[in-house]
Amino acid sequence: MNDTVILQAKSLQKSYQLSTGESVEILKGIDLEIQKGEFVAIMGQSGSGKSTLLYCISGMDQVSGGSVMYNGKEIQTLSDDEISQVRLLSMGFVFQHSYMLKDFTIKENIMLPALKAGKVSKEQAAQNARIRMERVGISHIADSDITQVSGGQLQRAAICRALINQPAVLFADEPTGALNSRSTAEIMEIFNQVNAAGTTIIMVTHDVKVAARADKVIYLEDGQLRQEYRLGKWNDAETLQSREANLFAWLQQNGF
Repeated sequence: MNDTVILQAKSLQKSYQLSTGESVEILKGIDLEIQKGEFVAIMGQSGSGKSTLLYCISGMDQVSGGSVMYNGKEIQTLSDDEISQVRLLSMGFVFQHSYMLKDFTIKENIMLPALKAGKVSKEQAAQNARIRMERVGISHIADSDITQVSGGQLQRAAICRALINQPAVLFADEPTGALNSRSTAEIMEIFNQVNAAGTTIIMVTHDVKVAARADKVIYLEDGQLRQEYRLGKWNDAETLQSREANLFAWLQQNGF
């Protein structure tokens, strides 16, 4: 694993034991390498293992076989406390639903990971939260309850929360799945800005328009990595429609 690689999976396997005693194999020996600063989209039909792969490579779920190296460390050899610290300090997570705490304001929700990490004061955490909210245009809802804002605003807040500890990698599982087309485009613009600033992004999505913003798309089928498609870095001067069309044609060839 060289210095440019941030995450590497080798012969990654994941199985689940059913109540009947039967074992169901979800991931079937996946080899994957992600470079620092890459924006990678994971695609595939429902049940192909996309989210399971994301959870395994981020240490949120234990693997059944093979290995996952993150920043030179084999994460399955780390203790629960050690991997929790890695996720808290070096990884950020954005899901389809924001999972904000209802008894906290937007700003307080964003501050929580920074306070949990204990690396900065409460005042500094609040300042860091304000800076991030300003960057994504939601500073005006800082003191709002989570029930008082739109889905797009809530997802922007979730991104701020994920980035509050300046993670090396942002993991996202269907981050635009619950949003309309306008909010989706706005969120993806933020993702491209975050990636341009140096953060590696690994994202599960079923949306071709969303995946077309990535540098590379990997395609899963029946728990195996079948193909990958390189789009290159997103450039504002490019026509997004052409990237979408090329990606869609490639996906169709692979049975999407």
